[in-house]
Amino acid sequence: MQSTIYVGGFSGDTTATQLHAAFIPFGPILDLQLPSDPEHRSRHKGFAFVSYASPEAAVDAVDNMHLNSLPGPSNRGRVLKVNKAKPQKGAKLVGSNKPSASSFSPGLLEATSRVVRAA
Repeated sequence: MQSTIYVGGFSGDTTATQLHAAFIPFGPILDLQLPSDPEHRSRHKGFAFVSYASPEAAVDAVDNMHLNSLPGPSNRGRVLKVNKAKPQKGAKLVGSNKPSASSFSPGLLEATSRVVRAA
């Protein structure tokens, strides 16, 4: 069963590759999303969603990364907030922890800048 966590508090210079490297030790990552800033399409909002193949991997990531920091000079002094992701407001749950396709707004996919998917 897939489980998604929220990761916030990192710098605007942090890349999907850096996040993937920091969170892969806890288990296979199925999806990593960095929502883009609607006013500055080339930048992300400073938070991400990481989806793991198992709830245990997600719990391990939260336990190990919450109130921790990412490596690198741009993240020095920045404390991560990592917790279990909450469903999107107004999203309808259909037999799982994933919102149904009908609950997505038309611009949602365009608002997601980089998506890294596991092979």
